[in-house]
Amino acid sequence: MVEVRLSVLILMLLSTAKALGTEDPRATADPGTFVEQAMQEGLTEVRLSEIARKASPSAAVRDFAERMMRDHRKIDTELADVARSKRLKVPTTLDAEHQAVVEELMNVPRAAFDARYTQRMATNHSRAVDLFTQATQSLDHELAAFSRRQLPLLEEHKRMADALARGTSSEGPKAATGTHKD
Repeated sequence: MVEVRLSVLILMLLSTAKALGTEDPRATADPGTFVEQAMQEGLTEVRLSEIARKASPSAAVRDFAERMMRDHRKIDTELADVARSKRLKVPTTLDAEHQAVVEELMNVPRAAFDARYTQRMATNHSRAVDLFTQATQSLDHELAAFSRRQLPLLEEHKRMADALARGTSSEGPKAATGTHKD
């Protein structure tokens, strides 16, 4: 009887926590979901940056794009290695949602390209920082450690993207990467 009451109490507390949004994120952080989301974001950032490297009229934006390609390929490779060691599925192509983001950028007029690309990168890095921050609390210690190692770099990317987005919104690109050559 005591066990039944205790089980009912635990279920009630868990239901209340979930309804209030206060459940432990570690309990819901599925490693496979993290890998899927992180890889989709990383692959998207690489693909958007490949486009920007060719399409941007600004040297600062092209330099930023080059850095994003280099850094995200490295992050993606390391995450894929960790995921494969755990026998988790590792996406190698974009899903429909992320492919649509890439296609949208490919159709932006040249005059609006830098503003659209840098705003997209700022938005994507906000999501990535949130995703990796949550993953630092994962019960999967290896993925949590991976996320902790990558988080400072992703936060740096976000600051760079935010600065470029502010600079391209009205006055043209400014050097957020310290290598402005226009």
